Amino acid sequence: MGRKRLVASADDAMSENALLAHVRDAAQKLGWREYHPWWSGHSTQGFPDLTLVRRGRLIFAELKRMDGTLSWDQTGWLADLEETCAEVYVWRPDAWSSGEIARVLAP
Repeated sequence: MGRKRLVASADDAMSENALLAHVRDAAQKLGWREYHPWWSGHSTQGFPDLTLVRRGRLIFAELKRMDGTLSWDQTGWLADLEETCAEVYVWRPDAWSSGEIARVLAP
């Protein structure tokens, strides 16, 4: 099995919680303040999974499995947030394995 196929297979298998753990760990190590609601059942529907702040940058990130879809509420929040000065992302496991997330979080 080739490397691309192995990476794609790993990306498909990665859960949203595993991706969240990777991103939070990297963000903390790089000096970002991060917020993730402990239990979304008491939070506003559709608000992004992760809020990151560091040195004048503000990031909102929605995390999804490779096959995950955005809800109507999530789409609305992301669209509204994109109209601000914040950076807005939808990150999936392939954004982790490709290094895209690391590039965004880099100092």
